[in-house]
Amino acid sequence: TYEILKEAWSDSERSGEGAFCLTELFAGMTAGATGALVTQPLDCAKTRIQVGHQQLSSTICASSTTGALPHDASAGSLQLMWTVLKTEGLAALMRGAAARALWIAPGCGITFFVFEGVQRVLLQTSA
Repeated sequence: TYEILKEAWSDSERSGEGAFCLTELFAGMTAGATGALVTQPLDCAKTRIQVGHQQLSSTICASSTTGALPHDASAGSLQLMWTVLKTEGLAALMRGAAARALWIAPGCGITFFVFEGVQRVLLQTSA
């Protein structure tokens, strides 16, 4: 996503180094937000598994001598996502996606911006 956006936006903005840096920043932010949105269902499953294990831990310790998790609690992420999709709908899997994208996007933008800047400096000094 980043490379595609960087190329598309830099072709339309050939107005100097400052515009190119902003292009990198916004392309990185967009790529980060896209990644967060695409992986949201997995994050939802991870969170539900973590919360489920925490809620079950006291019940398991009180009722079981082995400490093994019940079969439903140890189901895989894909099975959990499918169950949530069937029972609660797509909105449940995507709940919190906007907040997660807004949280991740600035960090990704800064990371790509700094990476490209350092790469440019290193290439200039080695030439």
